[in-house]
Amino acid sequence: MERRPMKLYLVRHAEYGETTANGRCKYDAIIAAARQWRARWTQIARECEFIVLAEEEPASTEQ
Repeated sequence: MERRPMKLYLVRHAEYGETTANGRCKYDAIIAAARQWRARWTQIARECEFIVLAEEEPASTEQ
């Protein structure tokens, strides 16, 4: 099973500001950001903007 690479997201919200969060997808990033902001992710998820700042290089399968 292939795993998604880890990404570093910049997460922006009009009320809470900006933060960075690690995750394999936006869902992971919004949960991490909501924890930092002490907010409920379900209430802010649609209002957030996500920018990928860095992405993990996929592991090489060549031998």
